[in-house]
Amino acid sequence: MRNMTAFKIFSKIFYETIEVPVIVVKNVDTELNIGEIKIGPLNKGDRIKIPYRLLDILFKEKIVDIDVMNIPALSEIRKIAWIESRSNELQKLDKNFYINASMLIKKLENELIENYDANLLREIEEIKSLLYDLVKCRLNKILSLVISSHIPSRELVEKMTEEEKILYTQLCNHIGDWFSTMKKIIEGEI
Repeated sequence: MRNMTAFKIFSKIFYETIEVPVIVVKNVDTELNIGEIKIGPLNKGDRIKIPYRLLDILFKEKIVDIDVMNIPALSEIRKIAWIESRSNELQKLDKNFYINASMLIKKLENELIENYDANLLREIEEIKSLLYDLVKCRLNKILSLVISSHIPSRELVEKMTEEEKILYTQLCNHIGDWFSTMKKIIEGEI
């Protein structure tokens, strides 16, 4: 239970500190105060990085748009999911892959709200389906890796997204503790 709380705390910190690429679409001449974060002035056309937790606010206010030059397209997500599903080894993903893919979904869903298009809806559904398949495939590989060795591997961690790193290290810790307890039981030390 203690470690799951640590997992939630670490996840919260991660999502509060990550920065995402956006394009400023509206001039803001003054400094904006959003919570304890100050941002601005902003010039239309600038490509900047903002804290992920500000994305929804600034996106909904039409101050920024998602910078599609720095996020995966459907074709890239298809390729990544295809390669991952056919490989026995965990493939390297950008540490912010899932965040960036979620930004693509946000952008497309916003376009869908502004102008309904059945093809766009199918594209969004395909992206989500590919991502769920990718998550499940990678989770199976991570679980197998943890079972085969509960000592975290730096080489494996370098292939993982930030979310996967958290999961992997927590699982390694839990399985390591459990294995130590089982060893003591088997050896008659308990």
